[in-house]
Amino acid sequence: APRLFPLLPALLLLLALPASSASNFPTFTAGAGSPDFSFNHPFKTSSDSPIQGWSTRGSAVATTRRSSGADVLQLTPAFASRAGFAYATRRVEGNYFEGYVDFEINKGKRSPVHADGLAFWFLDGEGMAAMESGGMFGLKAPFRGLAIVVDTYSNSRKKRHPYVYAWVNDGTQEFNDAADGDGVEIAPGCHIDPDVETRMYVKLENGYLQVAFSLGHGHYRWFTCFQGPVRLPFNSGGYFALSADTGHFFSEHLIFQVQMKATPQASTEKESEVQVDGYEEPAPAPPPPPRAKKSREEMAREMAENDRFFHPPQKTAAELDAAKERLYMKGFEKHRRSVEDDIDQGEDEIPPSEFDLKIRDLSKALEDRVIAGANHPGTQKKANDAVQSASQALTASYSHKTSIVNAQRGLAAAREAAGEIEKWSGALRSEMVHLENRLVVLKQIAEDLRAAHESLVDDVSSVTSDVKRHAENHLSHRTAEFVFVLLSQVLVALLILYLRRMQKSNKYGRIV
Repeated sequence: APRLFPLLPALLLLLALPASSASNFPTFTAGAGSPDFSFNHPFKTSSDSPIQGWSTRGSAVATTRRSSGADVLQLTPAFASRAGFAYATRRVEGNYFEGYVDFEINKGKRSPVHADGLAFWFLDGEGMAAMESGGMFGLKAPFRGLAIVVDTYSNSRKKRHPYVYAWVNDGTQEFNDAADGDGVEIAPGCHIDPDVETRMYVKLENGYLQVAFSLGHGHYRWFTCFQGPVRLPFNSGGYFALSADTGHFFSEHLIFQVQMKATPQASTEKESEVQVDGYEEPAPAPPPPPRAKKSREEMAREMAENDRFFHPPQKTAAELDAAKERLYMKGFEKHRRSVEDDIDQGEDEIPPSEFDLKIRDLSKALEDRVIAGANHPGTQKKANDAVQSASQALTASYSHKTSIVNAQRGLAAAREAAGEIEKWSGALRSEMVHLENRLVVLKQIAEDLRAAHESLVDDVSSVTSDVKRHAENHLSHRTAEFVFVLLSQVLVALLILYLRRMQKSNKYGRIV
């Protein structure tokens, strides 16, 4: 019993937590938003846009996901150096909105890491029609308004990515890609997991921003990423927008749906002042019934459960060893990723060789060929003819019911042309895979040639040293032979001179 008294403050805190967090919890996390600012599967189209009420720029395109058959907005494909941008064509009257965005970021098979990220924007309306896609998470800098950034690539190596933060800019702040949000974020951000369907909740009310996330299917569990006061550089409302871009590394950025609701401040204040005839204020709700008193057994059981929560049982030696092993493997995996990032950064800093330049040229030529195949005159002509025929049939259907048959024929021709384009794309993909395999073989041959060259250089160096050593030995032998011959000749000359003197001395001796 004495151990229960220190737990009372903690219990009171636990009882107070639900009441304090309920006001901050996301309120509009499901359902439909305003049709002017929202879209979901199946997409509603218009005469000038594949998504009604939205306009696209750059690589952004409305397409169908093969795995599910659902309509999605693809901001960027899994290719390098792409940027896509989409914005709602209707202006938000006021700076009050709430809603959610479903998205997914999938790493490309040929990219070792995710890059570069996507962003949700609330932008000033001035010059919105002339806005272009660019390298600031799919938008061309500078901008005026609010940005909620999902940065998937760590340039500063200081934060865990993907990292989410918010930035308010009045058009004067420059974009620093290497800072990863340092110096501009309105509050410390959070980390989310990639490669899963994610729902992001955004609410701006009375100059206060809230951002929360729910990962995976169902979206039953939420966590608050950050919240804080913001001061927008405009007061007359803005435009919703979405964007993404890729760099040397790349990911596929998909938007499944956008559900946003906007309520101007002025209309909210006026609604509170409107009096409707015949309307009576409802009676206040009765107070909640008092809580039933718990028995001592129930209180003792709850205290025991809380005691187990705050004082968990000690782990065994085997469990501690398993926990240490998990921590070691986690640290090893983190170190491995850091080394891979350093290697990738080092490869970026090494100047490309002639072989790498040839491979890059082949890749560029292959990409151009894919684009040319998609823009093949035959398929393009068939598609254009089919679309024109369908458009004419649909226009005539307003005046005569029998034109529906012509519209269906035009749509069938359009589907046939789409099938032709898909067949061309499949053939080009197969050729791309074949060329990639050939590039791998060429890389292996180049590595073998480099190894053979290094071995040949070593052999030449060894032969050169042997030749020098033999030449030095041969020179020393020739020198000895020359000295021996010279000494022999000198001895012979001295012997001849000695004999002559002996003859002369004998000659004079006989005369005497």
